[in-house]
Amino acid sequence: MYGLRAGDYRDRIKEFNRILELEEFWDGRARQLSLGQRVRCDLAAALLHDPPVVFLDEPTIGMDVVVKEQVREFLRDQVRHRGRTVLLTTHDMTEVAKLAERVALIDHGRLVYDGKTAGLRDIAGVTWEAHVTVEAVPAAIDVPGMRLTREDGVRLSFVPLPVANGGEDLTPRQAVRRLIEHLPVTDIRVEEPDLEDVVRQAFRAGR
Repeated sequence: MYGLRAGDYRDRIKEFNRILELEEFWDGRARQLSLGQRVRCDLAAALLHDPPVVFLDEPTIGMDVVVKEQVREFLRDQVRHRGRTVLLTTHDMTEVAKLAERVALIDHGRLVYDGKTAGLRDIAGVTWEAHVTVEAVPAAIDVPGMRLTREDGVRLSFVPLPVANGGEDLTPRQAVRRLIEHLPVTDIRVEEPDLEDVVRQAFRAGR
């Protein structure tokens, strides 16, 4: 159909087999393949003629976790090394977190958000939180660019100040450094919001 040369065919099958492990079922009958095996074959067949853009609908639905990660690795490899554009629809937020650089949220046919994955947190009003344990609580707790949200003895919690309120758009790494500089820290951890919670809040904010 696409006039693919035999040499190109062999080279691409070899390339796809490296991640998708197609040789495991080379000689199997189509009706005997599992869902994961069929999807891996479908992906290979769809990309044999080297299309610049690929559209996928729920590509890993119903798969076990091992095959899901295999398919995700294959898609990441195709984008990274082939420069391929992959557009996929999914309800799996793990899929979004692991694959997407850009996200479009659609609510009953209406575009709620279109932009970088990280930007979802901005419209959702959800951000990361730093949990700190200190040797002793200072008389005045003042960490530039951060707001104290909880104090439980020597355990303190902070969130970054929004830029609109005088914040600096701190990254978690920058915040950790700043907390250590301004407090007698003995333990610290940063808790990222769950992407499902972020998306849920983003839908609410967009309504």
